[in-house]
Amino acid sequence: MFNKTVITSILVLIAGNSIAGEWSSTTNIDWLYPTTTGLIFATKDYSNTDYSSCDNGRRYFISTSHANYETLSSSMMAAFMANRKVKVNIDVPPQPSCSPTINRAIIYSN
Repeated sequence: MFNKTVITSILVLIAGNSIAGEWSSTTNIDWLYPTTTGLIFATKDYSNTDYSSCDNGRRYFISTSHANYETLSSSMMAAFMANRKVKVNIDVPPQPSCSPTINRAIIYSN
């Protein structure tokens, strides 16, 4: 029993650390810029210059190489069109980049 608990705890810690990311605060999307390499967007009410060095810390990116690119990018476009609030999980770069990537998002209905 003890060994199972220890192993389970270690797996939870490893899984939690393998998805490095920081959640934004709840925000609207200010603009979208689809490109051949992915979807660039800016947040309206959230900025973080520790991660994003462009557009006053408001620019982020979803790469076409993301495993769930089509669903994630279309969800962000739908949120933008419907003026819905979002919360994004940012892949924390070792130093600020112009458009740090996001790996998931929450889209709110109100």
